[in-house]
Amino acid sequence: MKGLDRLYLLVLLFLCTTTAGEALLQTNLDLRFGLESAQHYVEQKTTRAGSAALRAQPRKDERLYRFFTTDQSWPETIAAISDRHFGLWQSLQKEAGTSQFSMDEDAYSKEIKKRDPYLLGMINDSAPRLYFDFAGHSGTEYILEAIEIRTIDFEEYRGGGFFNNEAWYDILLRHAPGVHVYNIDRRLRFTGSGRTVLRFWSDNWYPNVGMAPQGCYFIDITFVFRVNGKLERVTTGKFKIDV
Repeated sequence: MKGLDRLYLLVLLFLCTTTAGEALLQTNLDLRFGLESAQHYVEQKTTRAGSAALRAQPRKDERLYRFFTTDQSWPETIAAISDRHFGLWQSLQKEAGTSQFSMDEDAYSKEIKKRDPYLLGMINDSAPRLYFDFAGHSGTEYILEAIEIRTIDFEEYRGGGFFNNEAWYDILLRHAPGVHVYNIDRRLRFTGSGRTVLRFWSDNWYPNVGMAPQGCYFIDITFVFRVNGKLERVTTGKFKIDV
């Protein structure tokens, strides 16, 4: 996806009608989702207030949510990434001739790609990836038009995260609460059933250190499909993910 800064839109397609006046209907698609890769991440359950920083015992009958969080390998992984990151960052500071150096996400991503492809690979491997399996009517074509992500809450942790904008369906999560719409440049298209994978990044960027501190996102995701000339939607429900 390109131009994510232009996609910070509120309720463009999803409240009642589209700009073309097309009603949005609840689709008959079934949706299942989970971790695409077990590398660095595990699925657990947690409370509304729970996170990697707060592992309180739930109260009786307290609702639990799916929680995709880092595993025991994460401290070693992020330490190795950070070592290479800060080496590159110091080189950029030196070239700029100032310790007050700063850089936005896109510019730094390009520098990493050019100067340290191995670091780029480490960062890409560290990003959480979820698969989404859709099952609909046999013989019916489904075309993904947009992805809506509602950020309900965000809790920042101490520690580093990174940004990249390379793969198909990379999602830059917005840490500010609200509904954020991601238009699809290359549309997923399938007949009957299909799968997509989203790789998640955080927009909680600190330009003076070249990192986005990791945090816990409480979100839900809605996929909007064009089906038989109409727009229909299917939603994950609320869940939590460390990014």
